[in-house]
Amino acid sequence: MAWVALAACAYGVNSSFGRIVIDKYKNEAMANSSIEGFNDILQSEPTLTMLKEKHSFVINKKQVEGGEYMVFLEPFYDDEVLANVYYSIKRYFPNAIVTREKSPQDLIMGEETQSKIDNYHKPNQTKTVVITQDSSTIYLWIIIVLLMIISGGIFYYYTRHIKIVQEEYQKIVNKNAKLEESQNLLLATVSQRIKESVETMVAEREKFFNRSVDELSTDIIKRTSSRFKDADELLLDTTSDLIIFLQLKSKKIEVVAELFNINNILNEISGQILQKHKNRNIELIFDVNNNVPQLLVGDSNHISKVLLNIFEQALKTTRTGEIKLMIDTLSMQNDDINIEIKIIDNGEGIEEKWLSKLFVPFSSENITQMDQDNLGLYIAKELIFLMGGEIRADSKHGEGNIFTIKLPLKVDKSTQVAASSQSRLGVKKVLIIEKNDSASWALEKILRYFGYDTTIKPSNHLGDKISELIYFDILAIDISLVSHALAQDIESVKTKSNLKIIGLSSLLQEERIASEALAIIDRHLIKPLHRERVYEVLANIFSERYNAKEHLNLRIDTTQGIQEQPPQEEIKSITTPDEATKETSSPQKHKVIEPIKYIPRVYKGEIHDAHGINKSDFIVFRGARLLIVEDNTINQKVILRVLKKSGIKIDVANNGEEAIRLLEHQNGEYDFILMDISMPIMDGYGATRIIRSNEMYDHIPIVSLTSLGLDHEIKKMYESGMNACLIKPLKMGQLYSVFSLFLKKQNALDTSHMEANEEEEYEEEYEPMDYIEDSAILDTKSGIVYSRGNEVLYIEILKEFLEVYSNNFEQFKEYIENEEYDNVLSLARDMSGLAGAIGANNMTHLLSEINQLFIYGAQKQLSLYIDGYKKELEYLTNQIQQYIESQQG
Repeated sequence: MAWVALAACAYGVNSSFGRIVIDKYKNEAMANSSIEGFNDILQSEPTLTMLKEKHSFVINKKQVEGGEYMVFLEPFYDDEVLANVYYSIKRYFPNAIVTREKSPQDLIMGEETQSKIDNYHKPNQTKTVVITQDSSTIYLWIIIVLLMIISGGIFYYYTRHIKIVQEEYQKIVNKNAKLEESQNLLLATVSQRIKESVETMVAEREKFFNRSVDELSTDIIKRTSSRFKDADELLLDTTSDLIIFLQLKSKKIEVVAELFNINNILNEISGQILQKHKNRNIELIFDVNNNVPQLLVGDSNHISKVLLNIFEQALKTTRTGEIKLMIDTLSMQNDDINIEIKIIDNGEGIEEKWLSKLFVPFSSENITQMDQDNLGLYIAKELIFLMGGEIRADSKHGEGNIFTIKLPLKVDKSTQVAASSQSRLGVKKVLIIEKNDSASWALEKILRYFGYDTTIKPSNHLGDKISELIYFDILAIDISLVSHALAQDIESVKTKSNLKIIGLSSLLQEERIASEALAIIDRHLIKPLHRERVYEVLANIFSERYNAKEHLNLRIDTTQGIQEQPPQEEIKSITTPDEATKETSSPQKHKVIEPIKYIPRVYKGEIHDAHGINKSDFIVFRGARLLIVEDNTINQKVILRVLKKSGIKIDVANNGEEAIRLLEHQNGEYDFILMDISMPIMDGYGATRIIRSNEMYDHIPIVSLTSLGLDHEIKKMYESGMNACLIKPLKMGQLYSVFSLFLKKQNALDTSHMEANEEEEYEEEYEPMDYIEDSAILDTKSGIVYSRGNEVLYIEILKEFLEVYSNNFEQFKEYIENEEYDNVLSLARDMSGLAGAIGANNMTHLLSEINQLFIYGAQKQLSLYIDGYKKELEYLTNQIQQYIESQQG
C-alpha cells in the first residue's frame, strides 16, 4: 500500500493517468494471444469485470521500437482502482508493471531499466519489484512530511491551549459557584441569627422584669441594661448590613465622587467605636502620613463603612493592645492620587486555614467555627472593588492582623492651597512623654507637619530631670503618668516659664488619674489624634486660661479614677418659642412692648428621650418648616418617615453647601435646621459658621445630629453656632423633645392656620388605609422586631425583596423543567433566609420543604412544588405591596 500512497500523491500533483503494461511481445500474434487471455480472465474474475464496466478501462496493443508489441490497460484516473486491477492480474501476468503517462518522472513498479519502453521486460528473466524516485520527488516528500509535522504541532498546540482555557474557565465557574453558595448560605442563616438575637433580648427582658425589686441591685441593673444594648446593637448592625448586602447583590450601590475632609472620616470612626466599645483596654492610633492631603475627592460614605467594618473585625480579635490606622500616599499625578490604608492590630490573629475565607460570608465550612462577622468584611471588600481599589489580609495566628487597602482617589488642587495654610504655626519646642511608642510617633508626625521641633522621651524620663522642661514650650504627656509629686514639680516649672501642658488620654481606656494632674493641664487631647484636632488645640493654647475639669466634664476620685459627670440640665434657662410669645404678648400697663425677634438660646444639656412618643404626636408641630442636612440616605428616610404625617414642611440637603443654597433660595424661611456633622463637600461645622455669619438667619435654631460624642467635638459644635446636640442613633423621643424646645406647638385639631388646600390634604392624608394582615403570609410585627423595632429599615428590606425576588417564578420553573437542580437549591437558600427575616412564614415553610428534598435526594419531586411556589410568591408579593402602600399613605 506504500506504492499506492506514492502513486496517489504523484497523480494528484501532476494530473496524469495510470497505465498497466501487461508485457512486451516479439510479434503481433503473441500480443493478440495475450489480449485474448486477458478477456478470458475477465470472465472468471467478476471483480475485474465490475471494475472494467464501472471505470471504462480498455486493453490495447502498440508496436514499439524493434518491431515488438506492447500490451497494456488504460486509462486509470483512480489510483485505488489501478491498484486493485494490478494486483488482480499480477498472478496471470507476472511481468506486468505500472506506468504514469504525461508525468515528469516515471514511477515504475519493477526493476529500474532504461527509459525506453521496450526495455521494460526481458523474457525468461526474474524481476525484482522496487520503487525508484528521482531527487525532486525526495524533496517533495520531505516538504510534505515537514508540513505534516508542522500541522500536527499546530493542532496539538491549539488543542492543548483550548483545554487549558476550558480548565481555567471551569475554575472560574466553580469559584463563582462557591461564592454564590456562600452568599446563599448567608441569607439562609441570617434570619436565624436575627431571630436568636431577638429571642435572647426578649428572654433577658422577661427574666429581668419578673424579678422582685428587692433582688435588683445597682450592679445587676447595670449589667442587664448593658446586655439589652448589646442585643439592640447586634440587631441594628445585622439589619443594616443585610440591606447593603442586598443592594450589592442587585447592583444598586453607586459610587459618588465628592470633596471630603479625611479628618471627618476619622472623627466618624472614633465616635462609632466609642459608642460600642467603651472601657476597652485598647489604644486606637491614627497615623496619617504628612503627604496625604486633608481634602480628597471620592465616596466618603463608602470609605467610612469599609474602615468601620474592618475596625470591628480587629476589635473582635484584639482583647488588649493597640489597633493602628495608617494612611499613606503611594503616588500622585495631576489630579489622581493613590492612597494606601493599613489597619494593624496585635490581637489573636487568624488561623491560616480561615484566611482565604475571610471575605466570604458564611461559607459552609466556617459557619459553626468562625464568628459570623464575615458579612461586614465581605461588604468592605465589595465596596472597595466598586471604588476601583483592592484589599489584602495578612495574619499570623497569635500575633495579629494587617488589612491593606489601596484606593484610587482624586485631589482638588483649588482646595489644597487653603488647606496648606494650617501647615505652619510657628517655631515651638515640644516634649512628648507617652507610654505607647506608636502613639508618640503618630503625634510627632503631626507636630512636625506644623513645623514644631519635637522630642520623644520614655514614660519614666522626667523623674530627676524635671528641670529640663524649661527648654520646652509644650509638654504633651499621658495624664495617667502624672502622679501627685510629678504634678507639683511641673507646676513649679510652669511658674518660672511659659510652659504649656497638653494632657493625653485614650478614647476607650478607663484610666485612674490624680486630681492634681488636671490642675496643671492647659489643653486636653483624646487619642486617636489627627491633624485638625491637634491644630485646634495648638492654635489657641497660648491664649485664654483653660479649665480641664470644666472641659472634660469629669468628677475626680483619687481612688476610683475618672468617672463621667452627668451634664446639668439647662431647661430652666431656656426660653422656648411658646414662652417668648407669652412674654411679648402679656398685657403691660403704661408701657408699650415692641415685638422682638426671637433668638433661640443654646441648650447644652442632654436631650431628654420622651417616653410613649409615636409618629402621630408630631402633628403639634404642623406648619413648621424643617431643613434636614444629612448625607446618609437611610438616616434621611428614617426622619422623613417619622415626620411623614406630621404636617411639617421638610426640605433635605445632602451636604452643607446644598443647605446654604436652600437657605438663600427660601430667604431663610426655616424654623429649624437638623445638621449632620460629617458630610462631603461641606461639613456641618463649616455650614453652621456660614449660616451664623448672616444675621438674617439668627432666628433659626441649628441642632447637630452626629455620632461624634467626644467632649471636644461637642464643644466645637457649640462654638460653631449650634443650639443643641443629638447623638446618633436618633430616637423618636429625643426628636420630639428637641422640637419642643425650639418650635411652637399647635393644637392637633386646629386647622385655622392652614390654607384650604392644606386642610384637604390633611383630611386625605390621615384617612386610615385598608390593610388586613395575614400573619401566615407576612408577619409584619415579627419583621419589625427583627429590624430592631425600626419600621423604616423593615420597609427598606421589603422593597429590596420585591425588587430581587418578586418576578423569579419563571426562573424557578425553568430550573426545575431543565433539571438544573443546583440552581433550584441556590434559589431556595437565597430566598429562605430573607423570607424568615421579613416574617414570610408560609414562604419560609415552603422553601424549607424544598431544601429537605435535597437532603433526602428527592429532587425529582420538585415538579410538585411549581404551582405551590407560584401561589405563595403571588400571595407574599401582594401582601408586601399592600403593606408598603398602607404605610406610605
